[in-house]
Amino acid sequence: SFITTSIISMILGTAVGTASTIGIVIMGLAHGFGYPLPIVAGAVISGSFIGDRTSPLAGNVILLSDMGEIEQYNVLKSLFKTAIPTYILTGLLYYLLSLHINISSPYTFDNLAAIILKNYKINFFLFLAPIMIITLAFFRIPTKINLSIAVLLSYFVSLLNGYNLIDSLKVIMMGNVSNIPEFKSFFSGGGMVSIFPMIGVVTFATALSGILEGTGIIKAVFKKAQKIKNPKIAYLVTMLLSTLMAVITCNQALSVILPSRIMLEVFRNLNVKSDMMVRAIADSGMILAGIIPWNLAAMFLSAVLGVKVIDYLPYAYLNLLFPILSILIVFIESNKQYSNVLMEEF
Repeated sequence: SFITTSIISMILGTAVGTASTIGIVIMGLAHGFGYPLPIVAGAVISGSFIGDRTSPLAGNVILLSDMGEIEQYNVLKSLFKTAIPTYILTGLLYYLLSLHINISSPYTFDNLAAIILKNYKINFFLFLAPIMIITLAFFRIPTKINLSIAVLLSYFVSLLNGYNLIDSLKVIMMGNVSNIPEFKSFFSGGGMVSIFPMIGVVTFATALSGILEGTGIIKAVFKKAQKIKNPKIAYLVTMLLSTLMAVITCNQALSVILPSRIMLEVFRNLNVKSDMMVRAIADSGMILAGIIPWNLAAMFLSAVLGVKVIDYLPYAYLNLLFPILSILIVFIESNKQYSNVLMEEF
């Protein structure tokens, strides 16, 4: 699931689009065959975020390029320095974990297929919404518009399949309740009502963000950063600020924009290329947004996959490893540069 989602995310360039399409399919298969859902969800999240952070088509890469005021090619070149070792190590960890997973399911693929065919009307129209989501995501259509179109399309498809207007609207609002024992726990749920708790969390988090900005606390922290004189410290502070913004503002984009505004000048004063700054941001707040329970990105992905953030968090290896390896790599790079300077002097 990690490799599959990572390939799709590199094509689509979005974690949300990946999880909303292939991620749902993988979770369905995992549920049917008895795989631990938090582990599978963690792998899906990890795979989804490699493209969200590193794909040439990713909106985040374009945003990093704009905020760092550098070419997109240079952004990608810098991002891949930490992406490659992190991806390899993540894949290795999932492989080792898979060796210790005990699968317990009374069903085979043929059993599940037979149950689905018996209880549901399977036709071409059912694939229109997923195909539409993937297509629109590929053409960089905003997620809100993309999903709205998919919902409307799904609604009309349900009517074509024999559902009445009221029942279809009820499913949209309240979610689905499956009458099939084998699928009751998985095919039941969803609906607009299910996101009300999420809205409450976002409301309070946004209020907190407004208080911190209004009282000048965030601005004061940023001013302190301008006094930094060491490139390595600047890198670490950038990661810290980006992470704090992801935690406080609950918004992945703001974890990129706000730290960039202050740290870009710091890196320039230190004569350090801004591609280091954007890498620090990409390896911290931007990637951690997917595992911060109250961040919008994490809450949406949790709702899509049907697994709580706190449950899949320990298994989202890619998101957890990026900050650690990023710090290690930047210190290795700085030590190499220092060694080269010494060699030139002697």
